[in-house]
Amino acid sequence: MEVKETAACGITQRKFAIEIDPDELPDFFRIIRFAASGAGKYDDEELDDVIGQMSYICGAAIEEEPDEDADVEEILWKEEDGSFLLLFTETSGSKLYQIFRALLEDSEEYDKELAQRLSKEIQELAPSILDNVPVINR
Repeated sequence: MEVKETAACGITQRKFAIEIDPDELPDFFRIIRFAASGAGKYDDEELDDVIGQMSYICGAAIEEEPDEDADVEEILWKEEDGSFLLLFTETSGSKLYQIFRALLEDSEEYDKELAQRLSKEIQELAPSILDNVPVINR
């Protein structure tokens, strides 16, 4: 899994992606599913890794309180060259970052509807990988 900047020059808002290989997708999915439903378990190291990468690559703006007007529709899944990308902008990314931080801090202060949408969308995009993912890590 790697957080990377996808566009910056000549645009008004920076764009980013969390690129996830198919073999890493179940681990990332467990994080999203837990945020969406509270079911199962996830790897704390994976969560720490994504938070750290987002802070480093996206910068301090992502760590700020999300803007109420942030367009969460800008956060979306895409499959490209055999990898799965979770795309987001600098503004909408703060909502995504808030979800991950809330899990780390055992807080309920995040957009659960967004987490549910992202969980559902990745299941639809990668059913052959995620249909048989156990709810808990074994």
